[in-house]
Amino acid sequence: VWSFDDQGTSGTFESRIATFDGIVGTIEGTSSYTYGSSYWMEQALLTEFHCDEGVVTDTSSGNYSGSSYGTAFSGTWETTYSAGGPALPMTIQSGDRWTVRYVGETRSNPGGNSAFDYTTDYTAEEEERVTVPAGTYTAWRLKMVTDASGSQSTSYSWVAAGVVTVATSGKKNPTAL
Repeated sequence: VWSFDDQGTSGTFESRIATFDGIVGTIEGTSSYTYGSSYWMEQALLTEFHCDEGVVTDTSSGNYSGSSYGTAFSGTWETTYSAGGPALPMTIQSGDRWTVRYVGETRSNPGGNSAFDYTTDYTAEEEERVTVPAGTYTAWRLKMVTDASGSQSTSYSWVAAGVVTVATSGKKNPTAL
């Protein structure tokens, strides 16, 4: 479970590994967030992944509901990925760099289909001690620069061996999990 509060948007995200047979697994999650007093949304999601040379996301799907300026909305979505390598390798060392290309399509109801094609450049910066509600971990700080049609964003994740992500940030400050 982690929470965030960034420039007027706040919320929570909770996920757990629901199944894993050593190679293939599923993650179940829920999220809830608000933007000021005019917008809120909740969603439930299911992500399928596999691990051989590292963690690779295959599909995500879910449903959502919310309100925008007093108008209710709801729907479902499914995203299929064909990634060019693992987002998280089995081993990480300082200075490691890798790029993953995400290509796929999101099918929404309502909303229709939306194709995507973007890359994320990952850099293992350094190991740090990170304290979150679940405990204190030695974790790699991963810098992630995503380029979607020329628009770039930078985020960070802290990844501990055997635990996976323990904190994440879209800006400068880590968000506890």
